[in-house]
Amino acid sequence: MYRFQISAYTQTGESIGLVGSTPELGLWDISKCVHLRTSGDRYPLWWTNIDIQESGDRQKVEYKYVRLDANGNATWESLLDTNRWIPIDSNNRANTIIVDDGAFGYLQPYPFGYIENPAVRIPLDEESEGLKILVIGSSVALGHKAWFLQGWVWLLAQALQQKYGHKLVNVSEVGANVSRTIARFPWFCHPRKTGYRHHCPISG
Repeated sequence: MYRFQISAYTQTGESIGLVGSTPELGLWDISKCVHLRTSGDRYPLWWTNIDIQESGDRQKVEYKYVRLDANGNATWESLLDTNRWIPIDSNNRANTIIVDDGAFGYLQPYPFGYIENPAVRIPLDEESEGLKILVIGSSVALGHKAWFLQGWVWLLAQALQQKYGHKLVNVSEVGANVSRTIARFPWFCHPRKTGYRHHCPISG
């Protein structure tokens, strides 16, 4: 399941629709677009849940948002003839994937999606020949704006594991600043609280 969401300011009677390259998204036919919804406490955020079925060797889904007036007339978002897109991930069909598209009319450099309510685990000490490395930082270190949060820390974790057998744990959080990071630092670096015997903290 994919939850597409976008921030869009609308006038009374207007709404936001989604149309794209798959049958679930209307095959680019605006009259068959998917209507997004909003609420008083979440506006200007609009969203919809769509179950996109796999088809052949499809690698990605392309789409755009449209603004619908009170009479149902649609206006395409202006993206200079470029479509939004997301990769198809068949390994996470049991999860809800949040597709965060930012703002209506603004195209992000890369698609940003993440799994809703992922399990957060701080592993206890395990027998390992490599080091246990802790990364504590803000949204950039967390992987914000990278698909499935696979940003620079994720890439670093793969490289350290493959080359040296080191284990990396990312405890970064969105909105953290220097003061917040310093305040959290002692908790994660205390062996009695985390079970770690060795730490090599990285902030970012």
